[in-house]
Amino acid sequence: MPNETRRRLAPLPLLRQRIAAALPALLIATAALLPLAAEAAPAPWYQWRSKLNNQTICAQASPGPGWERERNRGPYTGNRCDRLLPPHKHPAQPPPDRVAPGQGS
Repeated sequence: MPNETRRRLAPLPLLRQRIAAALPALLIATAALLPLAAEAAPAPWYQWRSKLNNQTICAQASPGPGWERERNRGPYTGNRCDRLLPPHKHPAQPPPDRVAPGQGS
């Protein structure tokens, strides 16, 4: 009976060895991916004009199908659309000017 118990417990040291061997690679991978999380930034803000009454609002994404993004306005740093985002922080692609049919909020 004691030999059976030893055979069942034998994989535990092997598991510890495998974890110990994989730990440095796991730490290196975590350290390499950590800066990517630090690069995250909030979405920029844009001015949107109503097709119905020409009212403008400031939002990060289209408020719905009745709105168009103002051309040559933005992106801005906050929800008042009063400070332009520095050029080196502009997004690679601005939001679409209009919401696609069926995609309204």
